Amino acid sequence: MLKPQANASRELVSLDGVWNFAVSQSVDIDDERAWERNIPPKLQVPVPASYNDIFVDSSIRNHVGWVYYQRRFTIPLSWSQQRYFLRFDAATHRGRVFIDDQFVAEHIGGYTPFEVDISDIVQPGKQVRLTVAVNNELDWHTIPPGRIETLKNGKRKQHYQHDFFNYAGLARSVWLFTVPSISVKDITVVTKVEGSTGIMDFNIATSIPLDHHSVKVTLLDEDECPVSHSCELNGSLIIKSVHLWQPGAAYLYQLRAQVFSGNTIVDTYELPVGIRTVEVSGNKFLINGKPFYFTGFGKHEDTPIRGKGHDPAYMIHDFQLMKWMGANSFRTSHYPYAEEVLDYADRHGIVVINETAAVGLNLTIVAGLFGHKPIPTFSPETMNDETRAAHTQAIRELVARDKNHPSVVMWTIANEPAASEPGVREYMEPLVKLNRELDPTRPICFANENQANIDTDLIADLFDVICLNRYYGWYLNTGDLEEAEQGLEECLRSWEGKYNKPIIMTEYGADTLAGLHTVGDIPWSEEYQSRVLEMSHRVFDKVESVVGEQVWNFADFQTPSTFIFRVDGNKKGTHHPRIATVAAHHFLGFSLPICGGSGERAAFNRRIVDANHVYGNTLVGILADGIWFIADFHLHLAQKDNNKREESAMAKSLENVDIVQAEHEHDEKKGTGDVAPTSAFASLTRAQCVRKFWRLYITGLGVSLAGMYAGYANSVIGSIIANEGFIEYFATVKDPQTGKPALNSQHISLWAACYFVTSILIQTIAPVTADKFGRKFNMWGVTFFLTLSIVIQVIAPNWWTLLIARLVAGCAGGMMGTSVMVYMSEVALPQFRGALLGSFSLAFALGQVFLAIALKVLEETNPMAFRHIFYSEFVFTGLWLFPMLYLPETPSWYASKGRHDEGKKALKRLVGNVEGYDIHREYSVIQYEMDESSATAKSGNENSDWKALFTSKINMKRAVISTLPFTFQNIVGVPLMFGYTTYFFQLAGVSDPFLGNMVKQMVLVVGIIISFYTVDKVGRRTLVIGGGATMATICFIVGGLGFMKQTSASGMALVALCSLWAFVYANTLAPIGWISLVEISSPSLRAKTTSIAVTIQYATGILFNYTVPLMLSNQNAGWGQKIGLFFGGITLVYLIPCILMFPETKGRTYHELDELFERRVSAWKFASTRTSHQEELEAKVEGEKV
Repeated sequence: MLKPQANASRELVSLDGVWNFAVSQSVDIDDERAWERNIPPKLQVPVPASYNDIFVDSSIRNHVGWVYYQRRFTIPLSWSQQRYFLRFDAATHRGRVFIDDQFVAEHIGGYTPFEVDISDIVQPGKQVRLTVAVNNELDWHTIPPGRIETLKNGKRKQHYQHDFFNYAGLARSVWLFTVPSISVKDITVVTKVEGSTGIMDFNIATSIPLDHHSVKVTLLDEDECPVSHSCELNGSLIIKSVHLWQPGAAYLYQLRAQVFSGNTIVDTYELPVGIRTVEVSGNKFLINGKPFYFTGFGKHEDTPIRGKGHDPAYMIHDFQLMKWMGANSFRTSHYPYAEEVLDYADRHGIVVINETAAVGLNLTIVAGLFGHKPIPTFSPETMNDETRAAHTQAIRELVARDKNHPSVVMWTIANEPAASEPGVREYMEPLVKLNRELDPTRPICFANENQANIDTDLIADLFDVICLNRYYGWYLNTGDLEEAEQGLEECLRSWEGKYNKPIIMTEYGADTLAGLHTVGDIPWSEEYQSRVLEMSHRVFDKVESVVGEQVWNFADFQTPSTFIFRVDGNKKGTHHPRIATVAAHHFLGFSLPICGGSGERAAFNRRIVDANHVYGNTLVGILADGIWFIADFHLHLAQKDNNKREESAMAKSLENVDIVQAEHEHDEKKGTGDVAPTSAFASLTRAQCVRKFWRLYITGLGVSLAGMYAGYANSVIGSIIANEGFIEYFATVKDPQTGKPALNSQHISLWAACYFVTSILIQTIAPVTADKFGRKFNMWGVTFFLTLSIVIQVIAPNWWTLLIARLVAGCAGGMMGTSVMVYMSEVALPQFRGALLGSFSLAFALGQVFLAIALKVLEETNPMAFRHIFYSEFVFTGLWLFPMLYLPETPSWYASKGRHDEGKKALKRLVGNVEGYDIHREYSVIQYEMDESSATAKSGNENSDWKALFTSKINMKRAVISTLPFTFQNIVGVPLMFGYTTYFFQLAGVSDPFLGNMVKQMVLVVGIIISFYTVDKVGRRTLVIGGGATMATICFIVGGLGFMKQTSASGMALVALCSLWAFVYANTLAPIGWISLVEISSPSLRAKTTSIAVTIQYATGILFNYTVPLMLSNQNAGWGQKIGLFFGGITLVYLIPCILMFPETKGRTYHELDELFERRVSAWKFASTRTSHQEELEAKVEGEKV
């Protein structure tokens, strides 16, 4: 958004001045409609200014709700050929604009401008009434957020989390301005530097397409001499021997954009631009390719009486004080400042960190301060999608306004959000992505508060610079500066050790009562404040990654009157804007080479202040005590010199050499068969592991909710086909035996088969995305496709629309194996991996049970309302979203990508605070397994990819073996027993097929619960072979019933046999099918192996799910129960490769399995074969005993 300006083609009129003012007595201003009448001049306020401190009436100062501003204006007759606009530089926090009785505009967001075209509303020469209703309310969905409490007496009280007073009103200027009908609407510039040449990329947006007009863009230097030009709307300007915009030595070119009609200029806009580059390189912040060190302040716009009203006199005075103290930068804490402030910074080379108004996104701090019960910051009831939408708009408006200011070198999208709370990453990550899209040229940061430390922070990796707000010596280690110094250094070094990023101390300091002097280190005294700053600066000098320090605060400022611990506001300022300076003001005479200097840290000197300073705050002493008090305060700060810095850099370089050498030695040891790292908890039993790592186990169970979601949603079509209402609605043929309307068996077959078709197709993509973007990416894919399939079912008017729903659901099925199951296997400990993976089968079965119950209820109540079943699927969507929003990516995936810091962080989040848990040791086990597996999988290939899978005999063998139990599920009759149970029972003459299905599903659930014990107790191989043989026998008996007359007894027998089959299946192939995929496949090729297995399983699924309805239906083969003979026969045949190839993997680590397959151990010998890993571990234990 371009700032209005006056020139030959544009006019600009200020509406600043004294306006009539009124306070609304109604929550809803539509009840009053005050804009429809003249507001009397009983109360008047200046514009620009906040209204709160203008009056002596505290009810106005603390008013919550609407107020009215009103004045009159006339559009000049000379503007009749122009478009004219009304612009508000800010209306805090919500503004509604009325001209006479007509509503013309509304804007939400208290610190960015908005404008409205009134050309068609106001006639030139006619005086009109302008009324602006301004609302200061903050709720959970505003930026900044807050909440409003209605007291017993009916008054409304505003609560908010940020520590500064909620000044409101028209705090910035109001304008009338004109633009030609064909005009420059927006300009975007991006600057680059190559040697001594500057490059300015520009983009000009115009009000309408320039079909019959032309444009000219000219760049002028400070002597107004043209240096480059273009006749395009988009292009680049080349500037030879460029003058760079430098911190402390600003140079501004003038970009002149002109629109021509023939040879006539119809519009001109001139934009000051500075040519400079900004980037982050390692732990350095570079401006124009040189390291820059930030010195300065966090500020506020507060001034006496005016509140946040912009005042150029105070602005210039503030900048002069900052220059005197050696500041080269400031942060616009905690909202966008008036654009005039940035204009001044542009002209004088002051560096700006520009911040949105997103402060207070943290309910934990407030709970801690006031002893409230903590409530989650990010939840549907508090900060939610609506809040993020407002936050999104705030970022868009800030970037749109300030994108061309060279002084702005970084965006801050939030101050002190709840960076360690669940949901913060999901809230912040889209905002970071948006900000990068809007402006990829500037780094992005957020200000981190103390509760989100190095172990608990969840979002720092998203940002380019680490910005820390830390108050060692004040909120932490109060009064003990020795402990504070140690704590601050430990804090900074921990961040430096984890992230190779620049660190800026965006807030540090202490409160001070002006005029309070003490001999010792007594908090609240001026001396103590100076000592805190001195201590902090010593620490900053020691930590190489620290690239900036901004004291909190430049000046004392007002805070909410409800904050009892604030006496007349926050007093961390270096001076009081209404009284005088304090000692820290003099101490901070940074004496930086600000004129022409880069701010490079090697040249940084803080001014030494001697005893001859008489602090300005002694005026307070005169007024309070009636005596002079001259401070006798000696501050000695050792001057830094470049030699010491170079020595430090050399020491760090040697240290890095040692690190590289150590890593090289470690690699050599690995190559010579050094003992692989082992978990400290490898000897624990499963029960012990579950008790100790309960959080990890619960997380795994939460992931298994995907099974319930899929079990319910994917089983709906196969189960509802016996419902009377469904049949009547979708019937297209008649049953040849009964003559009643029936579903076309071809349609039933297609509904089932098409699911597997898309599942196979998506398998070609799913492993790639799982490996490239992570397991969670695919889990979100499952969620999206499954939910979309439900929506299509709900609206389906015919059978082929249901076919589309099944195609979409197949996409979810295709991604399930490479996401949910892989995720669970990678986060589970070996001791309970089998049980945890088995929980997926349980959840899947529970989903089917709930469906069976729902169908039975439907049958008993209103069988024609079949769509109620479709609606009920959304319940499981909601349940699944809870774990999805919490889960981190797996540490194994991070390890495979070399992103070890993030991997450790994810592991810490999964495990929680377990006594004796060494995160570095346990992560090294994961890292070692992934590295070793990757090396094994590559087998001489360059990459661990599909080629490695198919060219290595061992990898290929593992892939084939891992698929055996999974594909076995289709062979033993899963499509019949679970896909078409109600249809099967109906055709077999069971009196109540829905009840029979419900009984079978409940038995299945009981079996799966028991399997949690049997899977890891009995073993995988025994269950696969024994289970397959048992289910084959049951299928033969079911087939034999088909030769008997159908009676109620035979129906009960069929239900009993199917329930027994389900119980056996639950304890054997149900869990082993998934477990084998993730246990037997190579860890580094797990996603790809799983993809192949799922593809094969789905290929057989297509075959059986398409043919089973045709085998059963009277319209086709009409086998009925005799189909059991078919499945029993093919099961016996399939048992042969399982006996010969499927090994026992119970209790083995991935490293042990790698070794067994490498040694080509026979399947029946896996359980008895000892691995070198076992021998090494036993030797280590024996050595410890000795």
